[in-house]
Amino acid sequence: MGVLILPPLGYEDTSAYRPLRTLADAVAAAGHLALRLDWPGLGDSAGADLDDDLHVRPLEAVQTGAAAVRAAGCTSVIAVGVRAGGLYALAAAGLDELVLWAVPASGKRYVREERAFQGFAEAAFGGVSGPAPPAGAVEAGGFLYGPRVVEGLTAMDPTRAPPNGVRRALLIGRDGAAPDEALVTALRGAGTQVDEMRGEGLGVLLENA
Repeated sequence: MGVLILPPLGYEDTSAYRPLRTLADAVAAAGHLALRLDWPGLGDSAGADLDDDLHVRPLEAVQTGAAAVRAAGCTSVIAVGVRAGGLYALAAAGLDELVLWAVPASGKRYVREERAFQGFAEAAFGGVSGPAPPAGAVEAGGFLYGPRVVEGLTAMDPTRAPPNGVRRALLIGRDGAAPDEALVTALRGAGTQVDEMRGEGLGVLLENA
């Protein structure tokens, strides 16, 4: 069994970096192959916010990562996706099982949440200095989602097009809440065995100091 760890995007990715590395270490210590991804344009990966192809490269990264895990000798690939990382896991091919933590039911909802996050931040800490984002872009927590990335995320709707061939999925909700019921229903309708957990600890993960 190999485990592909798919972090969230933007500010959440920065906050979750260390605990997700700890998760990867624990997976490896248990005797399983663990592969962590830095999304294109984030971390150590190449790319810039306004690259024309940045909206498709995360999905390519997931599929390349899954292929690399299989090439290393693993016959089963499990993806652990947090927030937007789970949206890319749901859109990718080549995954056998999923662990989805606080994954929204659609990319459109995710983009709406990022806009709201930015609004709350500006209300609490003041407006953002510097030039305004380009038309169609979204800035949240100091990170820019370019227009093409926003378009790509907004088009993602796993409730309408759930993945095929995923044997099992564990869906974990946000703190104190159950996972999104529409996503649970869509996965079950596609033949996936779904287990659900009420979520705890997401706030700590995404505010890691």
